Amino acid sequence: MLAYQAIFVGGVALIPPLIEWQWPTWYELVLLVLVGVISSIGQWFGVTAYKWGEANIVSNIEYSQMIYSMILGYCCMPSCQTP
Repeated sequence: MLAYQAIFVGGVALIPPLIEWQWPTWYELVLLVLVGVISSIGQWFGVTAYKWGEANIVSNIEYSQMIYSMILGYCCMPSCQTP
């Protein structure tokens, strides 16, 4: 099931780059690789938390991440705040 989702999302995400593709610079490429590595590590920690911890506790912590992400984004990106 996850494979079908990945294939579908990948196919849909492929449409805009085909229209107007620009090769990333080396700096942007390094950032993309870092995002991938950090995201993979974070996913691994999340799966491991469900393996070792109680699901009701781990899920509460994961849902609280959304609140912390909004607060952190609001504080760290003042240029995105429009009146």
